[in-house]
Amino acid sequence: MIDKTPDIRKLHGLYEDLTTIEVILSVEKMYAWEAWMTRYNAEDLRLVVRMLHGKIKSGVKTWSCLNFRNLIGNLEYFDEDLGEARATSRIAPRSARDATLEQSGRPPYMQPAMCRLKQPGLGDNVQSAESVMRGNAALAELLKLRDSL
Repeated sequence: MIDKTPDIRKLHGLYEDLTTIEVILSVEKMYAWEAWMTRYNAEDLRLVVRMLHGKIKSGVKTWSCLNFRNLIGNLEYFDEDLGEARATSRIAPRSARDATLEQSGRPPYMQPAMCRLKQPGLGDNVQSAESVMRGNAALAELLKLRDSL
């Protein structure tokens, strides 16, 4: 069995730094952190706390939203806050493919430029001249490679 105590202590320290609320790390809180860690990570915590601080400053929420029991102890609340934080910050959730690529040390998957190109008023099937030329050059390289085999 893997000892998660160092990770829990790190996350708890991050929680205290982000919220400026000092809370004793009891066994019950360690259980809450362990459950939290199965679904979320430090970046999720940073994103949610940043959003909640903004709501506190604007008067929409009070400091109690940063209490351990509300933020970490209740996964449903955190899940809702995370969804809202992602939507307002325009950070797309990571796909399973991107998570796997990241774990193997590779960059996230990027769609080829020709597939992403959309020009206003021209429709989805229109490509720029530069995009066509890049595609032609790539095709020429592939044909050259095929012929060399």
